[in-house]
Amino acid sequence: MNPDSYEVAFSEDHVEIRRRDGAIATTLEVVVSPEHDAEVRRVSITNLGLRTREIELTSYAEIVLAPPAADAAHPAFSNLFVQTAFVSNSVPCWLRAGHGHTASLRSGQRT
Repeated sequence: MNPDSYEVAFSEDHVEIRRRDGAIATTLEVVVSPEHDAEVRRVSITNLGLRTREIELTSYAEIVLAPPAADAAHPAFSNLFVQTAFVSNSVPCWLRAGHGHTASLRSGQRT
């Protein structure tokens, strides 16, 4: 399906993607922290029409916490050690240590 409009704006620390399909406008903002190994994503959906809509939103992210060489060699194996949770409108991701203990938070909060 081709959108009615589609715009992408890049800046030094973030990207903003805007799309409009009929009366539905969506914006995806992605911000990368220069100080931390983290990325924040925010999705905004606006109904510009008069009709009430029910919208289901699915999000996907490929979380990589291993060094690039290790992830390239064995990506499925590296993902076995990533743990996530849903905590008050955020999805923190961290590297799971052995025997069920967890290492420090490494990346991935959502607002």
